[in-house]
Amino acid sequence: MLLAPVQRGCRAISPGSTAAVIERDPRMQLGAYITDGMDLYEVTGMQRGPGVMGMSTIRIAVENCRNLRCLEFLPDKIRTAFELVRAAPVGVCPDVIEDIAWDPAAAMPQWRAA
Repeated sequence: MLLAPVQRGCRAISPGSTAAVIERDPRMQLGAYITDGMDLYEVTGMQRGPGVMGMSTIRIAVENCRNLRCLEFLPDKIRTAFELVRAAPVGVCPDVIEDIAWDPAAAMPQWRAA
């Protein structure tokens, strides 16, 4: 069941959505690549709304990698008609700034010139 194309841009998350929410299905995570067997799509956003058991995903925004068209699909359509090609990237950020290893002498060459 295909819905109308997204008119507000592929990288924007729809109103009513939360960027911190992560779907359990890897096909519906932001940044994942999925295919319907013919085209490759990148998941670019999701719209969430009230459901029977709290907040649930209403629509998934995807961008067709061949023609760059933005489309929205219902989660049931993603689950039944799409396969995962590549999972969404996992952030690898340090928990605290002290975990970042760096050499201050290399970062500040003017200190050595004195």
